[in-house]
Amino acid sequence: PVQRDVIIGILLGDGHIKPVGVKGQPVIQFNKNFIHLPYVLFVYNYLAPLCTHYPSLIRQRDGLFYLQIYTRCLLCLTPIYENFVVNGCKIIPENIVEWLSPRALAFWSMDDESLSESGFYLNTLSYTLDEHIILQKALKTKFDLDTSVHKHENKYKLYIKAKSMDQFRSIVLPYFS
Repeated sequence: PVQRDVIIGILLGDGHIKPVGVKGQPVIQFNKNFIHLPYVLFVYNYLAPLCTHYPSLIRQRDGLFYLQIYTRCLLCLTPIYENFVVNGCKIIPENIVEWLSPRALAFWSMDDESLSESGFYLNTLSYTLDEHIILQKALKTKFDLDTSVHKHENKYKLYIKAKSMDQFRSIVLPYFS
C-alpha cells in the first residue's frame, strides 16, 4: 500500500507508466532534474524493492543532468496501468478518488511543488479540463479541499485555495521529505 501510494503520487505528477518486455508488463519511469537529488532519493527509498538498480544519472544534450528511476516490469502494476493509461496516454481515471490517499497527495504535491502567495498549484498542465474537474471533485470528496482550475496559456493548472491550505498542510506534511 505504501509503494502504491508513492506510485500514484508520482504518476499524478511527472511519472510515467508503460508496458515493456515480451509480456508487456508495466514499468514506472520517474525523471527529475539533478537539483532534486534529495527528493529522488526519498522516492527511491520507497520504491527500491521494485527497482533493479539505483537512480541513474543521465546527461542531456545541453550538458545538464537528470536522475531517472525505473522499476522492474511487474505484473502488480497492471491495474494501475489499466486505470491511468488509455491509448498510450496518461489520464486521470474517473475513479481517481479510490486511488488517492494522504500519502499519494503528498508525493504528488512534492513532485509538482508550486507554492503561490496564498495557495498551492499542482502543475497539471498535461491534463484536460474534464480531467481537472474529476480531480477537483476527488480532492473535495476525499479531503474536503477547495480548489479551482486556472487557465495557463492554452492549458490548465489545479489550484488549492488559500482557505484550504491549513487542511492541505495537515494532510501532506507528515509524509514530506
